[in-house]
Amino acid sequence: MPILRVKLLRPMATEILALTEFSKSHWEEIDDAMFEQLWQAEVEAVPEFTTSKITLICGLLLPIWDRLPADNMRIYRLQTEDGERAIGRLVSQEQLLNVYARLGLDCQIEMTPQEVFGAVMEARTTLSLLGGYHLRRSLVMGQPRLELIGASGTALPALKAMGCFTEVIQWKTRVFIPVDGTEVLARVLAEYPVGASAADAAA
Repeated sequence: MPILRVKLLRPMATEILALTEFSKSHWEEIDDAMFEQLWQAEVEAVPEFTTSKITLICGLLLPIWDRLPADNMRIYRLQTEDGERAIGRLVSQEQLLNVYARLGLDCQIEMTPQEVFGAVMEARTTLSLLGGYHLRRSLVMGQPRLELIGASGTALPALKAMGCFTEVIQWKTRVFIPVDGTEVLARVLAEYPVGASAADAAA
């Protein structure tokens, strides 16, 4: 059965929503003149320069080529400001978790709560946390939520003390992190940083 989708284009981002999800959003139809005015205002609000963190996997890549992300197969060449040159495959911070797991290595990635929130809630990436937990964007009653997967019953009191809340949905207790700020998320990440262990991957 075809699933109709809507692509939302912004000056610096693109988002794809299911048509049913889009119909429940707050987007409104406007005329061309108003669209041009609002678009130009958003373009002018974009900073002239931005800083981003990238990860380049360098060295002899052929033996591990099948363990690297398949969505971007390009080889990148870059040169740093101090003249150092590098050539390799570009991977995102989120993809590093899978790469390390496929190589049988432990991995811990430094991400701020804001970066984690953006990766999960905006880019819709499922992130692994040390301790066997996962963060994902879930839709509950038409509203996006930040869900913590993998919590056992014994862990619930500690998670609630951090500010998480639970809800029983279809006879299953699920754990959510409030999305009206990143304070609770920061407490969870302080205890369970973004990362994965080879032991968890093998299990």
